[in-house]
Amino acid sequence: MTRLTQAGVEQVLAWAQEAGLEGPDRDLGPPILDASVTQFTVVHADGTLHRTSVNDMSGADAEIAAVRQFQDLMLNLRSWLADGAVADETPYAWDQLRVISFPADEQNLPDPGMANEVDWPLAEPLATLGTSWGEPAEYRCAMVEGDDLATLRPMLEQASELTLWRSEDVLYQLLLHPLLPDEAVCPGL
Repeated sequence: MTRLTQAGVEQVLAWAQEAGLEGPDRDLGPPILDASVTQFTVVHADGTLHRTSVNDMSGADAEIAAVRQFQDLMLNLRSWLADGAVADETPYAWDQLRVISFPADEQNLPDPGMANEVDWPLAEPLATLGTSWGEPAEYRCAMVEGDDLATLRPMLEQASELTLWRSEDVLYQLLLHPLLPDEAVCPGL
């Protein structure tokens, strides 16, 4: 996490405006199957959000080029802002975690020999944790925070994407995402 002085924040917001990152939410570039999307969110003091999603940052159109230039500025703030405007970086201290769980298909793991199993440590079993989410119906989405997160966090530090979680004698795979302040717990629900 990078903290900026007020002057630094004002400069970044000016650059965001020049890049077209304020105003109505928008999607730039044609969707690309199975590709990630780069999303920029500008949050104002009054709580207004402006989101711009870019499907392909290498796109040649002028709007994408402006957003790419903004991204380059953000990735090297110390070079572009006045001395003292950027504080030392610190890790983001997240306190909410999105957990998407689904029964593991052990035959289709990327490398079954590398998978390890651990027992799910929370009282709420994975079969009922959160809300059923999308298709297939056995996918569930939940937020873990507070004491439950304190219990789970040390285990997460030892886990990988190949870790299988045993809950009530069923193995599950988890997709984990620390939530940023403006993110929905389970998008689309």
